[in-house]
Order: sequence, then C-alpha cells, then structure tokens
Amino acid sequence: MAKGHKSVSNGSDGHSADNSLFSSFVGTLDCSMSYLQEKLPPGPAFIPMNWIINTQKFGCWIFVLILMIYFDNYSTGCWIYIALHGSYGMCWIIKDFTFPDKTFQSNVTISSAIILAALLGMYLLAGYQMTSRMANNEPSLERILISFVMYFVGLFLMIGSDIQKYFILKYRQANSLIDYGFFKITRNPNYLGETMIYYSFAIIVDRWEFWFVLWTIHLAVFVPRMLIKDKSLSKKDRWDEYDSYLFFPKFSSCCLDNFIIYSFVIVLGLLIYTSGGFTEFKDHVLTIWKTGDAEPFFKNARHFGIPQVDLALEKVYKFLYDC
Repeated sequence: MAKGHKSVSNGSDGHSADNSLFSSFVGTLDCSMSYLQEKLPPGPAFIPMNWIINTQKFGCWIFVLILMIYFDNYSTGCWIYIALHGSYGMCWIIKDFTFPDKTFQSNVTISSAIILAALLGMYLLAGYQMTSRMANNEPSLERILISFVMYFVGLFLMIGSDIQKYFILKYRQANSLIDYGFFKITRNPNYLGETMIYYSFAIIVDRWEFWFVLWTIHLAVFVPRMLIKDKSLSKKDRWDEYDSYLFFPKFSSCCLDNFIIYSFVIVLGLLIYTSGGFTEFKDHVLTIWKTGDAEPFFKNARHFGIPQVDLALEKVYKFLYDC
C-alpha cells in the first residue's frame, strides 16, 4: 500500500465514495478490535494490558528453559533460540518501563485478557518445537547467521522507532506527523522490526506450523492496526506529502524500482532456500553454468513440508526445467 506525493482525490463522486467506504470499514475494524481487546464482557476493565504482554514476553525464556530440562535437550538450537527470544523479552520489558507505548497502557476485562493471553501463547509454539526435537536442533551456520542478522536489524528498527515516536509525541504537538527518521521510508518501522524479530525465530526453528502462526497473527492483528493507524495519520498535517509504503520500506520514489528490488530478493531467497543453503545454491549455479544442465537442481530442490505447497512447487520446477 503506497501513498504518492499528491492527494489522490479529484473530487469525483465515485472516488469519494470509495474513500468513504474504506474509512467506514477501518472505523468498524477499530471499534471491533477495541471491543475484543479491551471491553469484552463480563466484568469491568481492571487488568492492565501491559502486565499480560510483559508476562509473556519476559516469561518466554523461563518457559523454554523448563522445556529444555523436561525434554533433556541442551542442543545448539535450543540455546540459540532461548538467547534470541529471551533477550527480546528482556528488551521489551526495558522498553515498556522507559518509553512505554500508550496503546498497551489501558485496562482490559477478564475475557479480553484471556483472548490476549491465548493469542500471545501461540508464540510459544516455536520454543516447544525446538525443545521437543520436532525442529532441527543443529541449525546450519548459514541459518544461524541469517537469523541473528534479521533479529538485530529488527530489534534496532523496533526499539529505535518506538524511542523516536515516544519522545516526539512527548515534546511536540500531538497533531505532528512523524515522516522522517525511522518513519521516512515506511509508516510502520516498529511493526516491520517486530515482524523481522519473530521471523528470525521462525528461521531457526524452520517449521511451517510456526510460520503459519506468525502469518495468522500478523494478518489478524498487525495489518488491522496499521490500517487503523493510517486513518489516524490521515488527519494530521502534511499527510498528502507523506511518500512511503504502509509496511515495506520504500527505497525509491519509482514503484517499478521497488518492485524489481523486492522481486530479486524474493526469487533469490527462494532459490537459496530450495537449494538447501547458499553453498549448495552456488554449486548448482556453477554446475548449470558449466554444463547447461539444470536437472540436478530441480530434482534435488528442497521442499517446504506442506503437501499442497510442495506439489505446486514441483509443477513450477517442472515447467522451468522444460523451458
């Protein structure tokens, strides 16, 4: 979702109706999410939301450590996972005490607290999969490096953008639009950072079930929150000149340039993954370059472990090989 430099509205009834319809949809979404997250009966809202979130964030490493003891699993994968997820939880606690997000400072009812706890509990699946040996307990060096790089970049984006937002809103007018710094090329660097953090966990665990959990939560929670935030930002000064994407960084003012960049990254990542790693991908490329035979790559390509996806992938490989 992108915004240009100029306002898109031209005064036509059809376009105004579209904007009004979308605005009504986002408004309904905002009311529904607020009701579910804070006001779901029965009872008054008396439980601080941040208490529930902080308990899950900080308690994750304790949960994983208990599972490591229970399953007698002290593998490299377990220690790496507990280091990543545990340090993230500790950073979150520090963040909440030093520059808290007002979104999480409200009180919620018992029912809303249970829903929130259940939602956050889904994130614990990765720790269970790693400690119970459902996941590969000895991840490759490439996987470890990619995971750590994604984790630290994501942590930097999340913490840095939250600090910027907190102090700007504290010392400037509430109607000020933050369209510089971390927010210059994406309107939601904090959500982008948190997504990268959880994807780093998923890369280490390498189980499609946890990927499914992440995509479900992000589509059901992150996307609606970003749309609701956009509706609020649209009322601020200079909104029409705010040139950025909703979530992904906008590296160039030309959409075609951004499309090429993201297409290259996605295709290259998919090829490296299905090859089994960067080293294997390099060997395949050299083999194809020298012999012109791509059959070994397509026959030995790694699958995702999801029958429907793997079947579709095999058809794509067969089509590419025939070409």
